[in-house]
Amino acid sequence: MPQGPVGEFDVSGKIVAITGGASGIGLELAKLVLAKSAKVLIADLRLTPEAESLVDGKTAIYVKTDVANWSELENIVTVSKNVLGDVPDVYVAGAAVFEPEWSNFWDDTETESYRSVQINVNHPLKLTRIALRALLSRNKKGVVLIVASMGGYQGNIAATMYCTTKHALVGFTRSIGQLDSHEGVKVVTICPGMVDTPLWDTKPTAKKQLGYDPKLVMSARTAAEAELDLIESGKYKGGTVYEFSTLGGREIPTYFITPPGSTAPGLECGRLNVPIDWNDPRGEQTSLGLVRLKASNSSARIGPLLFNSGGPGSIPSEFINYTAQGLPLFGNILPQHFDLIGLDPRGMGMSDPVRCDPALANRRVSFFPTTQAEWDEMVAYNEEFAASCYNLTGALFAHVDTTSVARDMEAVRIGLGGEKLNWLGLSYATQIGVAYAELYPQDIRAMVLDGNLEHSLDEVSNMVTESTAYETELVRFADWCAGNSSCALHGKDVLAVFDEVASKADAAPIPAPGCDVTGACRSNVTGEEIRFNTQSFLLFKEPQTQLGIPGWGLLGDALNQTLHGNATILSTALETSDIDSETFAGLAVSCLDWTHSTRSLEDILYKEQLAKTLSPHTQGASQTWGIQSKCIGWPVPVANPPHKTHIRGAPAMLLVNSLYDPSTSIVWANSRFAQMPSSASMAIRKGDGHTSYTLGGESTAAMVRFLVELEKPAPNTVYTS
Repeated sequence: MPQGPVGEFDVSGKIVAITGGASGIGLELAKLVLAKSAKVLIADLRLTPEAESLVDGKTAIYVKTDVANWSELENIVTVSKNVLGDVPDVYVAGAAVFEPEWSNFWDDTETESYRSVQINVNHPLKLTRIALRALLSRNKKGVVLIVASMGGYQGNIAATMYCTTKHALVGFTRSIGQLDSHEGVKVVTICPGMVDTPLWDTKPTAKKQLGYDPKLVMSARTAAEAELDLIESGKYKGGTVYEFSTLGGREIPTYFITPPGSTAPGLECGRLNVPIDWNDPRGEQTSLGLVRLKASNSSARIGPLLFNSGGPGSIPSEFINYTAQGLPLFGNILPQHFDLIGLDPRGMGMSDPVRCDPALANRRVSFFPTTQAEWDEMVAYNEEFAASCYNLTGALFAHVDTTSVARDMEAVRIGLGGEKLNWLGLSYATQIGVAYAELYPQDIRAMVLDGNLEHSLDEVSNMVTESTAYETELVRFADWCAGNSSCALHGKDVLAVFDEVASKADAAPIPAPGCDVTGACRSNVTGEEIRFNTQSFLLFKEPQTQLGIPGWGLLGDALNQTLHGNATILSTALETSDIDSETFAGLAVSCLDWTHSTRSLEDILYKEQLAKTLSPHTQGASQTWGIQSKCIGWPVPVANPPHKTHIRGAPAMLLVNSLYDPSTSIVWANSRFAQMPSSASMAIRKGDGHTSYTLGGESTAAMVRFLVELEKPAPNTVYTS
């Protein structure tokens, strides 16, 4: 047997056996490996129609398997040798049951033998033994992937048996991890969070018992992509237990204990009171919340690095908290050199929040009115909703503009010791950074602005710029689907499908049955909502396992399901609280930062005509359109109106933008750069998606070098990743 560790393990040309491969995550993994020219054995009790369409007897083989029957598990290897000519290289133990009535802790009988333990525990253990025997006999390296669950170390009384069995798998993986270095067989376990799989349908009450929330549910495709990465990547060694959810991915330490209040060790929390109105410094105060994770290498420490991922509505403290818990959002270099600071902007997160009436927020209103009655309804709704926010929030509601946020940053900088500021701002946070630079240029050491907003254009120019960027990216998504067999719409005219489902939903909202079960989203979806909501699915082309971002594949799934009458994925989430940093505080910030001067139905109809002409598929639906329509009737005036950028001095600043950003257009980046001081530089990423820092490619490395070494990219630098 070749000595380990297994290292990099590309599945191309290899044989992959998947128990539970006919549905859910297993089926999606089968599709992924087939797309990489691997051969797959789908081991399951029966084939679903979708799985049956994959089986061809040559590259995809069905092996009828009851995983509780050891001879049938052995038969997987026998079939592989007889049909495919060799034993499998990869063994995925994906079959499981979730608290079935016939085998669970609460409904058992005196004759119950807990067959669920046979399926959930004995089967992965036996499959691992079978894999080890088969691989040793052929002198091959290989991988065993066991599918557990976050319940394997968290537990839940509503799923006692399920969590117990998954806990056993975590312990087994830890115990046998040394096989990687000793025998060249890597055994790893993935612990997914909530995944949209058929398991939920076996016990419908579980969705309520376990707090099923569509916002926290990832697609089976997303989970399968994380599984494939765990199989192939050499950075994951034998014995790895990998957690993956919509909040990101991380290796679970051998002794994992969630600290009180979910605050990680080493993370410092603080508060700072500042004036609500900076023009009245002795007046009423508001409280800011922030966290700090000190530089891991004190001898190499440079200073504080404030981070904000945008929005408006992002909660920076969460990103720093996740980093402290082991999620490598900032890589290995920045945490060594900088104290990472997560300051939640006023109105958001740990800071005193903006509050609004959730019932009003959930009321459906069209923001593309075509009649006087619809216009009147929209304006009246805006006024009523904004009044609820003002009444619930108080004076702070009128002072969450970006200029006030920049002044808060300066107060925090001084409070932390007065060292010069380092800033990493993504998306809307580029506007925060520029606002700070206009006020305090002398206090900046290094500032990175990734995915740039432009705050000097007129309303029509802003709307056209963003809507056409969104439209362009939708067209590129359609091209991607045409060339990517993993896309659910591969082989179809994607733009025609998009137009078809949006038009159907215009005529009659399309049901979202998953929302009926959970109550967490609207029970149906209109065409306007499809056009608005699709933009967010285009923000990241490739999956980002660290952040739980699914990539474009999920949009293909969403549109395909909507085409067949299920629009759950595209449904709008319902508010359940009077606090929502993105929806409530984010809108409050936007209405104070951007003008919204449309005053009549006639005015907005001109804009609708223009938008539909230039963006025939998306028809102008975008974040900018939302601001310009939802802020009409706002009870407080714009506090930080658009204006040309004016920065004194020569602070070190780096702008980065992707060429095909569906949100912050490359047009905005060029326009913003033209207004910057000569000390600023700009680099472009030739690629898709919104912002570049989290991708971990060449552009990320350039941003890190700039922050640490103040090394500027050469003029007109273009990165490919």
